[in-house]
Amino acid sequence: MRILCMSDAIGIPTGFARVIRELCFGLQKRGHEIGHIGWFQHSDLPQQQPQGMRCWYTNNQHYGADILDSVVNKFQPDVLLTIGDMWHLSYIADPNLCRTRRFFQWASYLSVDGEPVCGGLPPAIRPIVEDIDIPVAYTDYAENAVLKSIFDQETRNRIRTIYHGVDTNVFKPGDKKKRQEIRAQYGLTDKFVFLTVCRNQSRKNIPELLRIWKKFSELPEIKDRAILWPHMYFDDPMGWKIDDLLQVLDLKNHSIMYFDQVAHSGSEMFLLPDDKLAELYQIADAFVLLSGEGFGLPTFEAMATGLPCILLDHSASAELGAAGRAELVPVGGSLTWTGVHLTQRPVPDFDAAVKSFIKVFSNKSYRDSIAKAGHEFACQYTWERVLDEWGAIFLEHEIPFVKQKKLEVVI
Repeated sequence: MRILCMSDAIGIPTGFARVIRELCFGLQKRGHEIGHIGWFQHSDLPQQQPQGMRCWYTNNQHYGADILDSVVNKFQPDVLLTIGDMWHLSYIADPNLCRTRRFFQWASYLSVDGEPVCGGLPPAIRPIVEDIDIPVAYTDYAENAVLKSIFDQETRNRIRTIYHGVDTNVFKPGDKKKRQEIRAQYGLTDKFVFLTVCRNQSRKNIPELLRIWKKFSELPEIKDRAILWPHMYFDDPMGWKIDDLLQVLDLKNHSIMYFDQVAHSGSEMFLLPDDKLAELYQIADAFVLLSGEGFGLPTFEAMATGLPCILLDHSASAELGAAGRAELVPVGGSLTWTGVHLTQRPVPDFDAAVKSFIKVFSNKSYRDSIAKAGHEFACQYTWERVLDEWGAIFLEHEIPFVKQKKLEVVI
């Protein structure tokens, strides 16, 4: 089958890029002919042109709308596989904007990390989802949001859930001796390290995390014994001025550590390579992510490494951390509304979160229990399993789809 994949450029360090990269390479190895349209290729990052794979890069403001028809004419795909937010991809469902739409089946991952006040999907997103031939949710939470909103029976029958995966050859428990040596180099021998890995975005509840950390880290029984390591770009235009937050909370040079070459690199695109990121997970003692998520790849990476996780009891985080796989922090009473669709973003309950930090810090048997359950769960979802599930879907749709004669569209 000829599959055109479209999402973030496969060489950049985003969640979308990691997922599309694994699918592109994996499907290519399984004999499919793969093309790739990449968004947000950074000029200072190398453009990856994998052997045997045709790649195109698009203007960062168009999410492929400027070149999709042209690429479809050239590549003649059987399937267009997309990963992105639905508003990035809405033009595909508009025949006036995507004039080649009838020439391919559209398969797409659906990201849902919150719901508007009415529940389900925002009204503007519903017709886009109904136009997708092969709609696939990241999580059961996302699938349920679709089913609350979509009443077309054909679409309801087509929707299914495929989790993302984790590379257990990279993200795995590390050598204990090497861990001790690295921790000693960083002055962490007698410290308990809470690690958070995420993009510095407004929806990630970073101010709330830092307020919670200040309260926790200044408790008499905790003071000078614990470190928070925020692994992110501190000046991301999509998020917060982290240095200012640390100064406002009087946390600068106090219980906070980070790689300066990442925090102050000049771009959110300059992060650690996978092997160094895996090493960072391995030297930590616990992982924390207190935001609603569409999936949360760092959570799976932390779980696969064997870290106990503290997660927000909402959306994908609640699903991944269910059944004793993580310490789940209840949402607080306040909500923030983001975007034109009034999507609700919950914040963590402050006092409950502080108690969760204390519980994970002080109770080794509990840490070991949730770490073991999380590790066993995450390691089931290798990328090979994810590819098996996508492969089964493509096999199912290969015969029933009768393609129209492919004539070049004049653009």
